[in-house]
Amino acid sequence: MPTTTNTPGWKPLTLLVCAALAWVAPAFAQCDPGFAPLGSLSAEGVDGTVRAMAVFDDGAGPALYVGGDFSAAGGAPASNIARWDGSAWSAVGGGTNGTVLTLTVFDDGSGPALYAGGWFTTAGRAAANGVARWDGSAWGALGEGVAAPTGTPPVINLLAHDDGSGPALYAAGGFETAGGQPARFIARWDGAAWSPVGPGTADGALVSALAAFDDGTGPALYAGGLLGSLGGASVASIARWDGVAWSGLPEYVGFRWYTALRAWGGGPGGAALYAGFDDAVVAWDGEAWSTIGATAQPVYALTPHDDGTGEALYAGGVFTQVNGIDAPGVVRWDGAAWASVGGGLGLFGGGAGEAFALQAFDDGSGPALFIAGRFDTAGAMAGSGGVLATNIVRWGCEPACPADCDDDGDLTVFDFFCFQNAFDAGEPYGDFDRDGALTIFDFLAFQNAFAAGCG
Repeated sequence: MPTTTNTPGWKPLTLLVCAALAWVAPAFAQCDPGFAPLGSLSAEGVDGTVRAMAVFDDGAGPALYVGGDFSAAGGAPASNIARWDGSAWSAVGGGTNGTVLTLTVFDDGSGPALYAGGWFTTAGRAAANGVARWDGSAWGALGEGVAAPTGTPPVINLLAHDDGSGPALYAAGGFETAGGQPARFIARWDGAAWSPVGPGTADGALVSALAAFDDGTGPALYAGGLLGSLGGASVASIARWDGVAWSGLPEYVGFRWYTALRAWGGGPGGAALYAGFDDAVVAWDGEAWSTIGATAQPVYALTPHDDGTGEALYAGGVFTQVNGIDAPGVVRWDGAAWASVGGGLGLFGGGAGEAFALQAFDDGSGPALFIAGRFDTAGAMAGSGGVLATNIVRWGCEPACPADCDDDGDLTVFDFFCFQNAFDAGEPYGDFDRDGALTIFDFLAFQNAFAAGCG
């Protein structure tokens, strides 16, 4: 909730009519989506690269958690991980002492918790080697954690998955031991102990991507990275775990580095496993590979989302074009064609921005796709439709008429009553200027929007 700030000499008007009128959130139907920053211009975004995002409810309501390599969020100290509740940023229990590369939610039997993996050895006051658990109030370790050679990222990806033996948290990265025992590149945490995934060991450099996908023969875990073999099976950088054994997939143009994996059912052939490479997006339908888009640079994130114009698969990375279409940092594929996302991401001084994480979430402003990475602007730089956005931005619909609080299609005195009720209740709509505080300036911003009308 936004914080309420008392302004000397001013008090909200007392409602004399319709005091019990409930606030109805504006509808978010078909629209022309756009970019919006997170927070005010003076306290917006985070001050370093964002690498991961996840939605987690710590008991105070769902919030967006972001991880990466940064020291502040919304202008306040936040060590490599921060929480966005739709109105303001906050730190997460002291954070970590190193980069967070992945976030996911998993219930180990004691309740859902947020798990973070990356290049760190402490989380809050807990010693946590490469992976840690946040329960909403404190950080905890997962046994001895994992250990990787110097200079190698311990944990790059985390995924909750049930391979038939019960729900577990799967960790992937460059580690060689988990819980003090050999478990190269991929391991399983069941809530009490670590174990390797299948017999044998892995030959290669690391596992960087995990996804669950059913190719028609049952759900399975897919692991991608820089691999030659896994569990005794020869693999071309990507492998399938069915709960009993590892198996390889046919090669896709030789030995490649898989940087992202995501299942999606919206393509022309139905459900498929989509993979991001260092220069392309491809799809596996359970029988064969097909090329979806050529990027020339790495793709680091894939996620489906409906921005109000229909569901599509979004890709984020360090590319500037996909199949010849200008798409700096982020692009959208509807199952038939690629399209730019609002002009893409930019950096001050020129150049394309980079997207490392994508997450669908409704922070109280309507369903949206949150895009995070390393960038300064989203959309046309300093032009119409563009916004200043520090390493994270919201892409989604805005109300067709923001001041139509009761969503009846007309601007009347009842919209004023509706707005003040939202303000008094501390609802996100009451923070009309989106600065994280409820002040007289929200009334002024609402009045300006009301005066501008719905045209």
